[in-house]
Amino acid sequence: MTITYEWTRDDLKKILQKKRIKTNIIFLVLSILLYAYIAYSGFIFEEFDNWIILLGFLIYLICVLLLLFITTKWYIISSLRKNDKKTDKAYGIYNIILDSNEIVAKWNNQRIEYKWIDITKLVKRKYSFHIRTNNDKIGLTFHQSILGNVKYNQLFNYVESHINKKKV
Repeated sequence: MTITYEWTRDDLKKILQKKRIKTNIIFLVLSILLYAYIAYSGFIFEEFDNWIILLGFLIYLICVLLLLFITTKWYIISSLRKNDKKTDKAYGIYNIILDSNEIVAKWNNQRIEYKWIDITKLVKRKYSFHIRTNNDKIGLTFHQSILGNVKYNQLFNYVESHINKKKV
């Protein structure tokens, strides 16, 4: 079985942005609840005018959104730099060759082989899966958005069946 796909820096950037959405929403909701908790006493005891509380909320919300925007950008930039150092800029057209003994990944005149016996970890997530060995701590990650549903499902089922054979 052979699968070909293209992996670019923009693909990784999109994945990192999607990864931060849930965290940003949770932080935003908690920040709004914190402001509501603090402003509650000012509203109940009528120490501040309601317009001042509303204006304070708008300023607070803008600051929190700006903070989220900056931290997300910083996270993406630092993750891209870290990935470029770790993988030596492993972007390009990948050819994944699967046979009964191993998985071979070829890209940009580079080649990595993973024997089925050596694979120690298979991690399945919602839209991706990752394989790793003890010798190579980076491993290979396959994303559904890059491969497409059909190729992704075929690849995952093939990898899972060979890893389950190894366990038996």
